[in-house]
Formats: sequence, C-alpha cells, structure tokens
Amino acid sequence: MKGGFWYHSGNFDDVSSVDDNGSPVQYEANYGGYGIIDQMLWQESEGQGLSVFLTGGVAPKNRNTVDSHLGGGINYIGLIPGRDKDQIGFAVSHASISNKKREAEGIDSGETVLEGTYRFVLNDNITLQPDIQYIIDPSADPAVKNATVVAVRFEMIY
Repeated sequence: MKGGFWYHSGNFDDVSSVDDNGSPVQYEANYGGYGIIDQMLWQESEGQGLSVFLTGGVAPKNRNTVDSHLGGGINYIGLIPGRDKDQIGFAVSHASISNKKREAEGIDSGETVLEGTYRFVLNDNITLQPDIQYIIDPSADPAVKNATVVAVRFEMIY
C-alpha cells in the first residue's frame, strides 16, 4: 500500500467562477492526494501468479477539471504454460469531472476506460505488448463518440 500528497505552488483559475471583471477567480496553489494498493492474491511460483491493484486520487473541484479518479484491475504473470514471464492484464479506470465544471459546461460526469493487454516476453532483452482500450464518454463530452484505441509497445533492453 502506498499513498502520497502533491502540491503545486503556481496560480490556478477556477474551473467556472469569474470575478466582477469577468476574469477567472484565481487560487494560489493546487494540491491533491492519492493511494495505491497492489497485492498478490495467488502465487503459482516465484514471480508468477495473480495480483490485483486499486488506485485513487482526489483534488479540489474548484480548480481541477478532474476532482477524483478511481481505477483497478488484475494481472497474471505466467498464465500460459511455457510462457512463465508473459503477463496478461485487465483494468478499469474512471476520472470524475468536478461538479463545478459539469454545471458550467453541461458535460457528463466523467470518462471511463476499459483496458486489456498482453505482454509477450520474447527473450531477456525483447518484449512486445499489444494493448486495447475502450473509452466511454471521452473528455466527458456528450458530443464525442466512445472510442477504441489499439497500441503496441515494443521494448528492447541492450
């Protein structure tokens, strides 16, 4: 289990409020907190097995478009016999748009991402990892259609 706090000393505009001159209300500094849980549930052998993770974070809703985030998923290393270092994973993530921003711009409550990936360990120096994501309500904008993202990561250690 891990957690932390962040702080930024700059100036930040309010996500929706303006002063008497029509300029955004400003705040000195921004901050937030986060937590991570990553736990092995079942160990097949050393370095292999099923694990779960959960992440979350919060920030002030008056100066951040996203005021909270929650995500989690599962990973399995060595699921396929003979592929002891390969890793398969599934995750869900939701970014919540602050109430102030939603009310001001008429946008949805947040963006949700569903993700699946498989990391092939080809040898000690090369991995190949296809990844697919399905994004529900991208940018929390009701005018934007749901999206599918397909990517491949290539890693070479030399």
